[in-house]
Amino acid sequence: MSITKRVGPCLESKYSDDPLVYFIVCLQECPGFTAYAGFYEVCCPKKGEYVFISAASGAVGQLVGQLAKLRGCYVVGSAGTSQKVDLLKNKFGFDDAFNYKEERT
Repeated sequence: MSITKRVGPCLESKYSDDPLVYFIVCLQECPGFTAYAGFYEVCCPKKGEYVFISAASGAVGQLVGQLAKLRGCYVVGSAGTSQKVDLLKNKFGFDDAFNYKEERT
């Protein structure tokens, strides 16, 4: 059975029949898979380490933050508004967060 049939008919008309294209589409359209693969396969920090997440209020960033907290890491995120910083700290449990548009070097 072709990968097109396994992945689903909704992808048949949108993308080519190249398996690599389906893999890339999955990475782009599945934030959970992207967060999981990036965190555990690429980053893979140990308990107690610091994890910084850029664009932490986005779909992937939120999930990476949760995975890092579950692993026992100290999580710091950046976001573009004060409301998003508040969301990261108070709803998603980030240890610290900052608005990159208001920070000065």
